[in-house]
Amino acid sequence: MSEEWIRFPTTEERKLDIKRRGFMEKAGFLGIIGCIDCTHVAILAPTDQEHNNVNRKEIHSKHIQIVCSFNLEILSINARYPGSANDAFIWRASAVKRIMELKYNRGDSGYPLQPWLSTPFENPLPDTPESRYNYDHKITSSDVERYNAYFKERFRCVSGERKLRYAPDKVGSIVSSCAVLHNMCIRAGIEIIIDEFEETDVPNGNEYVPNVVLNEGRQVQQDVVNRYFR
Repeated sequence: MSEEWIRFPTTEERKLDIKRRGFMEKAGFLGIIGCIDCTHVAILAPTDQEHNNVNRKEIHSKHIQIVCSFNLEILSINARYPGSANDAFIWRASAVKRIMELKYNRGDSGYPLQPWLSTPFENPLPDTPESRYNYDHKITSSDVERYNAYFKERFRCVSGERKLRYAPDKVGSIVSSCAVLHNMCIRAGIEIIIDEFEETDVPNGNEYVPNVVLNEGRQVQQDVVNRYFR
């Protein structure tokens, strides 16, 4: 059932459809398929490998990777990893990374720059093409932060107000099931309104990236800046 409701676009036709419908009109980025981020879901301390489930805030959790579209529909969810895993590690092992090839995706500063993953520049000077790129990048990336807020408002069992009292694997299944229900609501036009949401900056994962890949990523990033932000 999850494959019916949560599908990363793997055909060129659907990729182009998603591109046309949102990200270009919203922030001027051509070729964006989705926005990626991770969020924590609190759990009780498990009896097995308890230390692996402690995140950087010293809370037991599952670390959930989400890719969402411009309309907050979930394109991919990965609920397998413990709280100690960082964003870049989960991304490196994800199926989405393997099928991206040289297509764009949009991640925050917690992810390494790669040809298929567009990240912000670090500390650009004001009123430069790079700073304008970062501004529009932030607008686009806020979609996935809004999704996290809406998701936890809609399904209070995964909010920070409480801990899920199940084994980590069971928690992953619950989160994935909530994601299916979320997409059902999106497609049915069932909205949820919250007054505000908190944007969070994720520190860089400091993942090693081979020079050839890093250089390709920088070239793609610079090409986008030269084409759309000068």
